[in-house]
Amino acid sequence: MSISPEEIKNAAWDARLKLNSQEESVLREEAEKLLKKALGFLKETEGLEPTFHPFSITSVMREDEEKTSLPVEVALKNAPDADEYCFNVPRIIEE
Repeated sequence: MSISPEEIKNAAWDARLKLNSQEESVLREEAEKLLKKALGFLKETEGLEPTFHPFSITSVMREDEEKTSLPVEVALKNAPDADEYCFNVPRIIEE
């Protein structure tokens, strides 16, 4: 894949660089080398399985198990102030 002189000029303008024709040609050659190297690296990865994480990891979390919860009376037994099904707490937001 080759890079056109217009692409180099546009990139130089975007980077706010003033390049003469010799600098543009050198930059173009270097950019083509980098592009070839990057594409070569990508070709080496052909056929590899896609991964979501670079390392093989296992979950350290336990499996979810459905259990019965406390009865409401037991949960509210030591509450300083409670209604039939709720804890009552003092209001902290002023109007």
